[in-house]
Amino acid sequence: MRAQIALRRADAQDAECLTELRKTVLIAANSLDPGTDLRCIEAACIAYFADEARQTTFLALDGERIAGVGTVDYHDELPTFSNPTGRCAFLMNVYTAPEYRRQGVAARVVRACIEDARARGAGSLLLESTQMGEPLYRSLGFVPAKGYMRLSPAELTRHGPGKGPPKCG
Repeated sequence: MRAQIALRRADAQDAECLTELRKTVLIAANSLDPGTDLRCIEAACIAYFADEARQTTFLALDGERIAGVGTVDYHDELPTFSNPTGRCAFLMNVYTAPEYRRQGVAARVVRACIEDARARGAGSLLLESTQMGEPLYRSLGFVPAKGYMRLSPAELTRHGPGKGPPKCG
């Protein structure tokens, strides 16, 4: 029997719960040992999720149980021809609890995130997908984006003075 899932926009009061969910997402997405100590991200995550101007997070709820989650991060870049406002969104932290997978939970969460990005004037919506999530994102209209490269945290630190990113574990 399919669960009755309700979507709810999270608020600052949910920051600690969302931080625990973020740890679950990171463990699942990165195939980490479930006992991995991620306390090093707690303070930054709580501050992040409490900042409703910077992000919007949706919870998929089966009663009081969290079935899924998704976050849209917002930032401004220099305007371009394809994005004249420079308002950008990045979809992240999409996760569905194993017992709720293949029931449309993630699709509902992602659609809510897309609508939020549209309502907040984003001219661009990017994401980094796992293999498991790619078919869903494609079905919702996402296409591979070319031309992006990433500098690793180790390389960023190597390029000059400064403390660099904190280390976990």
